[in-house]
Amino acid sequence: MADVRLSLDGQTLRVYPGIFMREALAAVGSGAWSKRNGCWEFPAGAVLDVIRALRRESANILAQEPVHALAKRAAENDRWLAGVKAEWQERVRCKMAGVPKDQWPDTLPPHPFLMYHQRMGAEIADRFNSFALLADTGTGKTLMALEIIKRKAGANRFMIITPKTLIKSAWLDDQRDWYPEIKLLPLSRNMSKHDYADISARWGVSGGVDDLCDWADAYIINPESFKRDISGLPTVQGLILDESTLVRNKSDTTTEITKYADKLAYRYIMTGKPNVNGLMNYFGQMRVVDAAVLGRSFFAFRARYFETHDRFGYVWTPKPGADEAIARRVATLSIDVRKEECLDLPERTFSIRHVELPPKVMTQYKQLEREMVVELGNTTLTAPMQLTLMGKLRQFTGGHVITDDGPVPVHTAKMAVLQEVLDEIGDRQVLIWAQYKHEIATIAAHLRGNGATVVTANSETRDIDADIAAFKSGEAQYMVAHPASLKFGVTFIKCTDAVYYSKDFDYENWYQSCDRIYRKGQENECTYVSLVVPGTIDEDIEHAVGRKGTAASAVELLIGRATGR
Repeated sequence: MADVRLSLDGQTLRVYPGIFMREALAAVGSGAWSKRNGCWEFPAGAVLDVIRALRRESANILAQEPVHALAKRAAENDRWLAGVKAEWQERVRCKMAGVPKDQWPDTLPPHPFLMYHQRMGAEIADRFNSFALLADTGTGKTLMALEIIKRKAGANRFMIITPKTLIKSAWLDDQRDWYPEIKLLPLSRNMSKHDYADISARWGVSGGVDDLCDWADAYIINPESFKRDISGLPTVQGLILDESTLVRNKSDTTTEITKYADKLAYRYIMTGKPNVNGLMNYFGQMRVVDAAVLGRSFFAFRARYFETHDRFGYVWTPKPGADEAIARRVATLSIDVRKEECLDLPERTFSIRHVELPPKVMTQYKQLEREMVVELGNTTLTAPMQLTLMGKLRQFTGGHVITDDGPVPVHTAKMAVLQEVLDEIGDRQVLIWAQYKHEIATIAAHLRGNGATVVTANSETRDIDADIAAFKSGEAQYMVAHPASLKFGVTFIKCTDAVYYSKDFDYENWYQSCDRIYRKGQENECTYVSLVVPGTIDEDIEHAVGRKGTAASAVELLIGRATGR
């Protein structure tokens, strides 16, 4: 029986002389051999994985007291978490079976206004310094995070990284309404002097932004500003990464956030769809939480769970069993909450309204699709590459195509059907989704020409926060928006109708856009209408988005099984 010594150095667990247990320790997946120190090194969070691997090899484990304490605490937390997840599973079963709410199990401490799943997240954060709160959009993740900040405030200051559109419309609104005692300071270039003066007055602090920084319990910033605007801030102890899919891919932003998180005592991520574009999306997000889950190295993670038969290594597919294996690992430091499990929301209705193009226009479309070239009046439109062709076809069905000389009108059939749908809806608010700047501008101009109040949300919108506020308050009847501009967290529960003038192939854009009106607080049935030209790329997009949803949900189901759901 080999003697193996374990020691703890900060957040690094060292295993000596681990070289004799190379295969067993390599199988843990989150460690690496340190030639300089002559040992295996792991994140501290992998302590139970390491001990289990060594016991399977019948090693005689000699551990320092800090390692014993860490392992004991980790084992206790794992048992507690298993109990909480089992109770959550039973509550979901009761809900689906129609059991009266007063008979549902509830052993968590009560709270004046938080729902069970929000209390569950806050209680988990009391025990775990890092965790993934995987809850559907519209389930109240912001309130959950504010409760976590409140409980840790005083000795700890947090950095919140979130999409720019959520700073005012979600975080600052919820903080003002539910947690006024938290001093939440936005570090956004969209904030005016008047906004900061208002914060100074509420806090009772004189001076500028630098003075407010010293008093803040938490800062909130968007990812773009994070990379350039955080130098000189007071020390931060915790991170909340809202909509963690921001770090799902390798990028400079992902690298900066990961390096920053590694230095902090507390790390929590939140999102509803962590794997929207595949299993590889999990790595960057769980790396922020704890490298013990999927390892420190993306390339080691990829080699462990994926394989490629492409000689250039561009296309990687999951190895057999990879989805279950990744789901089990992610489940060790995550909860998975679906909207239907925790909210009593009304029904949703999805429908397709067909748009018939004039015969001549449809002939032009088919010619462009087949030959990649078509004559449109005095303009010759060409699409020399497949990707270019797809874009031109999408523009075509919307009623225009973009050329070097600007947009060329093709038809008004889809605009006419849009107006028919809006007439049927009547005086209610409507959220209209479109993909192209010209579409958004044309729709807005058309509606304003009919005397309607219209706001927009896309890259051309001068003050997106003001337009969001106008639509939320009911001041504007219509909002015409690109899904990416309102991708995360924006809430429009006074609105019950959404119309898709056009879509793209991005499932996440579609999923997130649906949830802008279907969220906690929505009391009325929601209706979604997609305008589709039969026999065109519009139909291809409808089918593709549907298939993507099925694929993305599969791994979430596996995580649910691993967490006991």
